[in-house]
Amino acid sequence: MSVEVYSNYHKHKMQKPPPVVKLIPFPASEEFIYELRKALKGSDYNSRSQFIREAIVEKFQRMGVRVKPFLAQTSRSVAALEANARVERQARRKKTSKR
Repeated sequence: MSVEVYSNYHKHKMQKPPPVVKLIPFPASEEFIYELRKALKGSDYNSRSQFIREAIVEKFQRMGVRVKPFLAQTSRSVAALEANARVERQARRKKTSKR
């Protein structure tokens, strides 16, 4: 593979959008997981992961860190929100370019 082809390949790879969702595994004791399950049983949460994502966003907000709350949503919700935001940005660009 020539150097030019190789560098173009890597430029193309670098321009790909990042995946919408990444897994963040963390260690937790069995007791912690048991207590978490027990607490979530009577709640409105269907997903332990959803609860943890929202708890992290809330903690950031209490710390004064600006975090978009929609980022705590599931990957499908986030993908839909990101797609809508892209469409809205493109529509705004078209409006401003016509002026």
